Amino acid sequence: MWGIEEELLHELARQEMLRPDEPLQCFPRRVLADWLDENGQVERATFIRLQVAAEELGLPSFLPGHADDPPLKLPGPDDLPAELAAQALQYHAQARALWQENHAILLAPYPEELRESLVFRGGLPWLCRLPWAQWCVCCDSVRHHPGLASLRAWRFESPREGISSLPSACWLPGAPFALSLTGPGAAGGLLASPGLAPWLHSVRYLGLTEGALYPSREHLAESGLLPGLRGLNLAANHLESASLLALGRSGALTGLSELSLARNHMAFEDAMFLFDSSWNLSGLKRLDLHGTDLSPGALWTLAELSWTRGLEALDLSHTEVMSDWVGGLAVLPGVSMRELRLAGCSLDQNAWKPLAEAQCFPRLQRLDLSETQITGEGWLGLTRTMGNSLHELRAAGCGLESPAVEQLAQSAARSALRTLDLGRNSLGDPGFQVLIQHTWPSLIRLGLGLNSISSVVPEIDRIQLPWLHDLELARP
Repeated sequence: MWGIEEELLHELARQEMLRPDEPLQCFPRRVLADWLDENGQVERATFIRLQVAAEELGLPSFLPGHADDPPLKLPGPDDLPAELAAQALQYHAQARALWQENHAILLAPYPEELRESLVFRGGLPWLCRLPWAQWCVCCDSVRHHPGLASLRAWRFESPREGISSLPSACWLPGAPFALSLTGPGAAGGLLASPGLAPWLHSVRYLGLTEGALYPSREHLAESGLLPGLRGLNLAANHLESASLLALGRSGALTGLSELSLARNHMAFEDAMFLFDSSWNLSGLKRLDLHGTDLSPGALWTLAELSWTRGLEALDLSHTEVMSDWVGGLAVLPGVSMRELRLAGCSLDQNAWKPLAEAQCFPRLQRLDLSETQITGEGWLGLTRTMGNSLHELRAAGCGLESPAVEQLAQSAARSALRTLDLGRNSLGDPGFQVLIQHTWPSLIRLGLGLNSISSVVPEIDRIQLPWLHDLELARP
């Protein structure tokens, strides 16, 4: 059973580095809880089950022991039907009571010096986050503690001072699976210390974000940290052309399956270096470019590269993608593409045709068009070409009106949709009435907030929406 727990811990570590908001799978954690029950760890088993139950109702996981975490938003009458809201409140109360009564048991496997720094998610230790100075003080006394074997994700805050002068004995014990350094200059000492590279051999997911590379951006390709990585997050580092060119031509990124360059406000000419033909990313599955300043020809250049054939997820949210050149998506060889995010792009109703002509469009499982203006004929054209594999559709803040609901209900996607977000539109009561008149056999989460829906709305028909657990009807 340790294999299941190990796999879950690896998944938690991966998401911490790359996609911390993505929901976790529930079934493996239930299996783990059953095994813990059978082996006398009743408190841990119950803690996991309560958090799984809360997550299924749309609540965030219970993260105890951190004063700086945002307060848990409990469901109100506008979020869930009364009976489900009562269940969610009950799960939350039980989880809090269990933590208060048994936190000593739940934390017993971990070193006392680090217990206040542990973050739990879904009943499992998500990561250990602490100031670098604190680790320097306690590392000698805890680094051989057996409980650290299950802590695979570490986030060091403000490690700029002193990181390069520490002996290797001060580095983490065992085999860390994910490492995150955040804040200006945080990675400077790491990149300047080649002797630390052997210790990082086990790291598979590396996050160097929020200016962590400054001022050592050019040294990343030479640092010896990149070979062996599966995921690399370089968000918000002001990467420039020289850095990108050296990174791509280093040949050290061939094993990457996930790469994030989000929020790097590259200049017009710098963005083109991202798609230099020398980049070899043949194993890349997920590419996150949201918030970058992509040039108008970048999508066409991307489509010409052989390694894009294996892409499964592409995030271009809040970039300069416009209707006039979204045609690059149509020629993108996205045979494997299952996720496309275009939220906040300058797309209007003329963008629907090149989108629909993209090879990947009928096979998409997740599509985000929030804060675009694909309305009217554009929305009608898209819904007619949506495939029956679409599990998640986000179209919040698009200016949609009530006829858009009927058009979506007539599409092939209706039978497969599990998450539908139509918040911040103008659907009104007519749109809501149309929605609940149709059967949505797979829908679990439905967002209709800020749609001018009146306070008196009909009860949800559980025959039409049998699996609906999370309903948002928030009003101004």
